[in-house]
Amino acid sequence: MKKHASQDYIVSIEHFDPAHQENKHIAIVRDGQNVHSVESGWQHRYFASALTDVNFPPLNSTLPTGSSPAPVRIAEWNDLPLEMEELLVEHVMRAEGHFDEHYEISLQVAWQKKPARADHPSFLPAICSVSKHLRDIGGRVFIRNAKFTIQDKPGNEFMFEFLRSFPGDTGFRAVRELRFTSFHRYLGVHRFGSNSDLTLMSKCTGLDRVQFTFHVEPLTIILDNDDEIAANNGFERMLKPLDMIVAHYDLAKIFDCSGLRVVAFDGIYSWWIDSACSGDTKQHLQQLADWIVQGFESRKKTDLKIRVPTTEINWRTGAYRRRYDLYW
Repeated sequence: MKKHASQDYIVSIEHFDPAHQENKHIAIVRDGQNVHSVESGWQHRYFASALTDVNFPPLNSTLPTGSSPAPVRIAEWNDLPLEMEELLVEHVMRAEGHFDEHYEISLQVAWQKKPARADHPSFLPAICSVSKHLRDIGGRVFIRNAKFTIQDKPGNEFMFEFLRSFPGDTGFRAVRELRFTSFHRYLGVHRFGSNSDLTLMSKCTGLDRVQFTFHVEPLTIILDNDDEIAANNGFERMLKPLDMIVAHYDLAKIFDCSGLRVVAFDGIYSWWIDSACSGDTKQHLQQLADWIVQGFESRKKTDLKIRVPTTEINWRTGAYRRRYDLYW
């Protein structure tokens, strides 16, 4: 059967909800150019485990209670419109709880298999293992709805290879949310060249939200001698100039992400650092957030397609563990 863009369809899924110990049904409806899902009790059903036998009637068919109209038979899963395939796969993943937590991508994830399978990591839902076709479609659906936490440089490299395993740039374009928990530990462009976190961000052109972990210590400079300390009113630290922070992290690259809606900071406060500094470390991080917003506002004047994101800072208290060279 050949389908046209103007046709309307219903596909109904039945799945078992382990949380409530009952079967649930959902109908996937195409109405003109819009596709949406509705909880329903249609009598015809599509079982998520049977990927080669899909039945659905036209949308204009009436479905009286207790009746089941003659369905239109589709021989193969691939005959469904792409948008319906994605909705069906998304529903299965959501019912199994795959979008309920952040996925932490780190050295541990990168090495959990030898050799590591960047093209099919263990965090991909099982439905992505059914076929290459479902791996590509399901993988993109998963990426679009999942929240990824990049914990270190090996994790960054692993995530990059995972996204690159999808055709074209579709894996990168599907990413909506990233968190970088070691962003503040980057040792600078002068030592490492490009900032790998920002390089990954700039490839993810559909990125909607990003979060950087930032301890207050990298916002300050330690003074080396007594004369400098005396000139700084006795404080051993001073705030690092904003342009120095921007250059160190190569933060101007964030403006490549023209669709960002939220830039969040996971701020880690230290009373010990703050009390030794002549300036307000919390206020200094706010100034960095303001610099980002002002940069997007300036660019929007010449390109109306650019979105100006909002910023937020959520503060917590943390300790520095030198053994791991990480902030927690």
